[in-house]
Order: sequence, then structure tokens, then C-alpha cells
Amino acid sequence: VWLEDINILRGWAIFLVVVGHLPFLNEVILYRIIRVLIYSFHMPLFMMISGYLFGRFSKERVISSFAGYKNFLIKKAKRFIPAYFLTMLLLGSTKFIIGKFTSLKHPFTFTSLFMMFINPLKGGFVTHLWFLYTLLIIFLIYPLLEKLLWRIPEQIKTIIYLGISFLPLSYFFCLDLVGKYLVYFYLGDLISQKKWISQWKSLRMKDVLLGIIVLILILNVWINSKIVFGIYVKRCLFFITSVLGSFGSYLWILELIRKKSFLAQFFNILGFYGFEIYLFHTLGSESFAYVVKFLVPFKTFRYILIFIFSTMFGILIPIGIKKVLKKIGIFKNPF
Repeated sequence: VWLEDINILRGWAIFLVVVGHLPFLNEVILYRIIRVLIYSFHMPLFMMISGYLFGRFSKERVISSFAGYKNFLIKKAKRFIPAYFLTMLLLGSTKFIIGKFTSLKHPFTFTSLFMMFINPLKGGFVTHLWFLYTLLIIFLIYPLLEKLLWRIPEQIKTIIYLGISFLPLSYFFCLDLVGKYLVYFYLGDLISQKKWISQWKSLRMKDVLLGIIVLILILNVWINSKIVFGIYVKRCLFFITSVLGSFGSYLWILELIRKKSFLAQFFNILGFYGFEIYLFHTLGSESFAYVVKFLVPFKTFRYILIFIFSTMFGILIPIGIKKVLKKIGIFKNPF
């Protein structure tokens, strides 16, 4: 079943990832504001989409029998693990070469290679792969939790999953990230079981979205201010911005679909190649950015080139990689 609205939403989330990972732009105030907004909800949005698709297409058979659970995990492992190591190989090789000529924020070293197996976000050379690592662990434990909690009311389950996000879990095997993002996966699953989406489709975006953007900005000012907030308060504020940003994104996508906007078609394409773009976007965007950094002396012109063309290469290079891999048959179904 093809869910156009969800695929377009995924494409929008992928676009946010590419823009949010652009290098050498933190000196630009406008980009810093955009980046703060992106980081206030884009990864929870990914988790909600994953949870929604799990609830819509897989949950019933996965939690109903051990065979269904085992087959589901095998399928996900076959999809994620080869892609994980291929990304490590391609980006590791690239960073090893580039590292001979310039310093890198996340260089390829023996330590960073080791951390790719423990927690990519805590010192790996391809930090964004934490999402695949974390999602695979969630696929492992979430059906078991749902089986355990199946008689508990949804309101109580929501509190339980939200409570898990506050637990001081170890960073080994991304358990801290699993705890932090499990609640968003659950919310996506919950939405798939309800009729909320059909109700949201009757809403008009303009007034609601404006209020959401203003509120997210205010909350992010608080989160990133010099005011000393405890980790629990920050986590609560992050939860609010994540839910608001995800909800606002879906309303905006619905508006694009109603208007038959070019952006809806564009994000639909990105959604189709979303897995590949997520894996390889930094290969295209960072490679171009380093070339521009060395060749273009004028900062303003350099920033414009990086923003436009690094975004473009961050999208096109991964699509090209998928087509090449499929053509030469390294994998029958690459990703």
C-alpha cells in the first residue's frame, strides 16, 4: 500500500536532514536559526514515521507469534546491516583520503571505527548512522514491550514510554538514544491505530502552523538560552517541540498535496530515495563543501554555494549510488 502523504512527509524529513548537516555554515546567523528549528523535531519526526509504518503494516503479525517477530527482525537486519557497513566503507574511505589534506570534525581513526560498533554519535566517524543503529534496537525491543503492556490503557502506556525517555541509560549500544526516542516510535504506532489522521486532513494549515512555529521558536530560545535548565526540563521542552514540529510538518504536507504543489512532488521523490539519501548525503554535501572551502576565498559567496550546491549534491549523489549499485548487482535490492 502506497501512502503518498507519509512518503512526502518522509521526503520533507530527509530534506531537513540534508540541510541540517551542511558544513561550514555555523557562522551564518540565519543558518544557525534554521538549524535550531530543524534539530528541535526532525529526528523525532523520523521515529514517528517509522512507528506509524510499523503499526500500520507489521505490528499485528510481529507481536502475535514468535515466528512473525523473528521474520520481521531478519528482514530488518538484512536491510540495515549491509547498508550500515557499506556506508562505513564509502564514507570511511572518503574521510581517510580527505583527512590527509585537512582536519576533520569526525575523522577516520581506530577509535572512531571502534565507536561505530558501540555508539556512532559518541565518537564514530559517521555519526548520523546512530539513527539506523537505534532504530534496529527499537525494532528488537518494542514488540516485546508492546506484548508485555498490551492490556495497559494507552494513556498509561504513553506515560511509561515518556518516563523511559528520562532514564539515565548507558550510551553503550545506543541504549540512551533508544530510551530517548522510543516514545516517538510509540506515538507513531499509536497514531496508526487511531483515526486522527483522517481528522487532521480536515484542518487548514495557515493559522495552526503559524502558532506552532512561533511556539517552537519561543521554546528553543528557552532551551538554548543561558538559563540553567535541568536535563529533565530540557527533555520535556524537547518533547513538546518534537510533537508540535511533527504535527505542523504533517499539516503543511497536507496543504502542499491539496494545492498539488511542486514541492509535494519533490518531497515525494526524496521520500522514495529516503533511505539512500540518509545514508550517503554527507558524502555529496561535505565533499563539495571542502572543495569550495579551498577554492573560494569570499565568505559570502562561499556560503551561498555551499547552501545551494551541497544540498543538491547531498541529494543527487545518494540517488546515483543506489542506481549504480543496482546496475552492477552488488545487492539484488540494494536498500
